Amino acid sequence: MVRYMLAFLFFLPCFTFSQDNQEKRVDMDADISNDLVPLVFDSPCKKSVSSEVQKELWNLEETYMLNYKDKNIEVLTEFWDKKFIGWPEWAEAPIDVNKAKHELSKPSENKIISFKISPQNMVLEVNIAVVYYLIDLNLENRAQEKSTATFRIIHTWLNKNGKWQILGGMSAK
Repeated sequence: MVRYMLAFLFFLPCFTFSQDNQEKRVDMDADISNDLVPLVFDSPCKKSVSSEVQKELWNLEETYMLNYKDKNIEVLTEFWDKKFIGWPEWAEAPIDVNKAKHELSKPSENKIISFKISPQNMVLEVNIAVVYYLIDLNLENRAQEKSTATFRIIHTWLNKNGKWQILGGMSAK
């Protein structure tokens, strides 16, 4: 009995059932609930992900950080999924897109002069990617005093219809 239950769970990500119990293929791009199923189960129907996707995601992270450095809110908004939730190091609780835009529009204590991304790891699964990296920042305050800071960054990317967007993120010192 257990063997049959495990086999069912193994193939669960591949199929869904309608009310009339007719088997149908899951559209893996349909919505986030279907996107997350393969994260739980190692599915035989998952799509293979190439190193090209990894390169694309690291390039997107670099572009994202360039726009973050320049506080280009309009471009940053395009990077975020409409359901985006992030938890920056400075926030007491997770924030949504509107709060992130509001906070970025405020003048900050320190300006990012330059940065260096050090990739740490990446998990790719169908159309979800979780990216881990360190970022070293060279900063300058209003008195033109220079400092440095290093943060750990995690971004969860979601690919919908061929476009990668950040669904969630977190930073910590």
